[in-house]
Amino acid sequence: MMVSLIILLTVTLLPATARAPNPESRAPSSEPCSTQPPRPYDDMWPAWSPDGGRIVFVSTRDGDPEIYVVNVDGTGPRRLTTTPGRDAHPFWSPHGTKIVFQSPREDGHTRIFVMDADGSNQRPLTKNTGFCGVPVWSPDGRQIVFQCTDDVERTSTNRPWQLFVMNADGSGMRQLLRTASNDQVPHWSPDGKRLVFHSNRSGADQLYTMDAGGGPATQVTSTAAANSSASWSRDGRHLIFHSERSGRPSDIYRMPAGGGDAVRLTTSGPEHGVPYYSPDGRTIAFQARSDGSWRVWLMDADGRNQRPLGTSQGSGSAQGARARVVQR
Repeated sequence: MMVSLIILLTVTLLPATARAPNPESRAPSSEPCSTQPPRPYDDMWPAWSPDGGRIVFVSTRDGDPEIYVVNVDGTGPRRLTTTPGRDAHPFWSPHGTKIVFQSPREDGHTRIFVMDADGSNQRPLTKNTGFCGVPVWSPDGRQIVFQCTDDVERTSTNRPWQLFVMNADGSGMRQLLRTASNDQVPHWSPDGKRLVFHSNRSGADQLYTMDAGGGPATQVTSTAAANSSASWSRDGRHLIFHSERSGRPSDIYRMPAGGGDAVRLTTSGPEHGVPYYSPDGRTIAFQARSDGSWRVWLMDADGRNQRPLGTSQGSGSAQGARARVVQR
């Protein structure tokens, strides 16, 4: 599997469905998850709340990609969105009061939305045509960075993904880079001064960093295999990301933020991706694929004690949502 396609996994699992009108006027949508979700289903794109107590993620457990939140011990899962369509890529505001995400609910053009942390007050921030998604709030809460293409179906090689930034209220949208390549999955450094993203400008997806205000990008990986979906350690000294460099579909690695030798954190099981540090830097949330389905997993920052979300102990390798993954 091409790892770069994982970034769109949450929005390509199901065909487009009817859109619900007037999302701004919806009542709070937070509701308990189904106790017996259909099989198979996927839980993907985990992101920590600023207080470290909850994780927001995307799931198809109720039949449609929706946004959910759960306590870090696995209790109290709740669905925050209920609109038909592919709601995806949620990310918390720095104070934990709001969640930004992407949705095609209005007219099939995927836009950036925001909602209160309980699922209420859902409203669009962008008015774009085409597809804008993968939003991430800046550490100071003043800006949101994201990616856009004017190709609503994401099928044209002549309309690449480009990086944009806007104020947190949706105003002041501007493009950060203008390239002929796909620049995707941006993430702020903890001090808000730098961005990391991946791009295919040199062939396979590689990681790049640049000043948050724009300007030239610096390539920090240069392997023959793809490297993608990076985020920063809490001290800003390291990047964690997933890569195909081991010859397996995807593993999670850590390396210095300026480039250098990478340490492999996952070594068994078929596929792992989109890692994200907890606020205290002690734990990493990620997604692992088992038996054809993605689940949210946790591990210690050094790669030990890998376990499914909701369990306290692991065996040291991501073994799947039902305690075992068969190597493929």
